[in-house]
Amino acid sequence: MNKALALTVMAIMATSSGCGMALKEDSQALRAGHDRPTRQSVGSLQPLPEDPPKLAAVDPRKVIYTASLKIATADARAAVARTRALADSLGGYMQRMTNDAIVIRVPAESFDRAMEALADVGTIVDQQVTARDVTEEYADQAMRLKNARALLSKLQALLDKATVVEDALAIERQIARVQTEIERLEGQLNSLASQVTYATLTIHFVSGQQIPASMKLRLPFWWLERLGLENLMVF
Repeated sequence: MNKALALTVMAIMATSSGCGMALKEDSQALRAGHDRPTRQSVGSLQPLPEDPPKLAAVDPRKVIYTASLKIATADARAAVARTRALADSLGGYMQRMTNDAIVIRVPAESFDRAMEALADVGTIVDQQVTARDVTEEYADQAMRLKNARALLSKLQALLDKATVVEDALAIERQIARVQTEIERLEGQLNSLASQVTYATLTIHFVSGQQIPASMKLRLPFWWLERLGLENLMVF
């Protein structure tokens, strides 16, 4: 193995944060047992530029909204269907559902509207709402992905110049590892982007008998209020 080539690969990896550790084993293999003199020095290499500093704040902020609600209603099946229609009307979709529960995804900008509309489906017995800021996490992953892609480009250019089979195989191993890292980072970024774009609401519907007596059950139609819940439950 040409020592200059080994030094080049090592320099590229050292200047690409986030990928150097994953490629440590092969870099050691490239380095071992090849001490032939060479006229090329490390100073003549052109390493990747250093990573720019991370921003303390990014505009707009990336926030993941989630909510978990327990809603009492006289007809759980009808409430599930109504909630699914609500998600469709807001430009969202149903993720999964059962006879008495449903998980919907709605655009983040429609999160408050969805919460207000769900209050009309029945009586909210319990609710938990979270807003998780992932701005810094997203920026960090995006920077790692950028560096990994830059490293892949350098390695591919190096492979094109390789004239020894041993050299080419070593570089191809590095390329395979970097490609795997790129796929992992892309998957994480896509997942974060989806969660930021669409809020997630999980709703469980229960019967009126499962709520405290102090809470008034909201019936789906005004005229059912006049009949009274007790009469509706008698068959």
